[in-house]
Amino acid sequence: MSVTGQTEDGKLVVGNVFENVSSRLGLPLEFVLDVLDKHGMVVDWVRFYDDSVKSGWSYKTLRLRVDSSVGDVYGTRYRDIVLERLDWHHDHQQKDVTR
Repeated sequence: MSVTGQTEDGKLVVGNVFENVSSRLGLPLEFVLDVLDKHGMVVDWVRFYDDSVKSGWSYKTLRLRVDSSVGDVYGTRYRDIVLERLDWHHDHQQKDVTR
């Protein structure tokens, strides 16, 4: 995994997470999120989205996985924020495709 940034509260933002939950390793997303949380890190969700689309996941599949996993580790408030931002990103990606 690689660090792609830092949050306002000092947590490292980590990319390449999708590869770890979708690869041969097949680590459960909840497990990866829990490990990151214990180390003060969060997922780069835009990168997670982009990597999932490249891999052939539908947005519905991505949203279901995030919905069920993020709330378990970070709580429902954080989950709702992530889903809202993913919806926004997805909507804007779709607009770019139709242009």
